[in-house]
Amino acid sequence: MTTNITFGLAFLAGLASFLSPCVFSLVPAYIGYLGGRTVASAQSQAPSRWVTFSHGLAFVLGFSVVFVLLGVAASAVGGLLYDLRFWIAKIGGIVVIIFGLHMIGILRIRGLSTTCARNLLRTATGDTLPQH
Repeated sequence: MTTNITFGLAFLAGLASFLSPCVFSLVPAYIGYLGGRTVASAQSQAPSRWVTFSHGLAFVLGFSVVFVLLGVAASAVGGLLYDLRFWIAKIGGIVVIIFGLHMIGILRIRGLSTTCARNLLRTATGDTLPQH
């Protein structure tokens, strides 16, 4: 079975992944990183397109390497757990049912109903004391 993916479909998939919240939120940091490099280099010397390009390339390659390694690690773990997929699905279903029963109030799980927030009381000197 062969799959024929057209250029337009690949472009739309790339555009959709770029506009996803986890990628699109990185764009201002990326632009700021490149812009900061060109402004800093313009103050000390003539602007160098090569420096800006090399920093942009290093930025993209750094993210690519990290996410490729995360994908390889996830695939390796998935390969190790492949034979246990039946039991993992059953256990996962039971956990989802238990969480659902907790959410609707039939079953109360004590650890899921607590928070870890600390309420601090400010003193006149600016010190913080835990509130009881």
